[in-house]
Amino acid sequence: MRIRYSTEAHNDLVDIIAYGIEKFGPAQSSNYAAQIRNAIELIGLNPEMARLRTELERPVRIHMVGIHMVVFDIEEGMIVIVRILSAGQNLPDHF
Repeated sequence: MRIRYSTEAHNDLVDIIAYGIEKFGPAQSSNYAAQIRNAIELIGLNPEMARLRTELERPVRIHMVGIHMVVFDIEEGMIVIVRILSAGQNLPDHF
């Protein structure tokens, strides 16, 4: 299935990489970014592996990667990566 990143999700990934470079160095940051991208590819192959979170105001699916949540939706046969957030962030505050 095709994958599209929202502007916010793209910015989230850029921020994660920049923070990773600052705190852990370029190699570790690159490795972690690759883990996130690999997880998103897996979501593209099997998006329904993550249950629909209907308790949220905007129903979405969430897949954990390390300490981050890949928040996504399926719209018109396409996966939309809505956000990539730290597990400590409050989901409803970021939609």
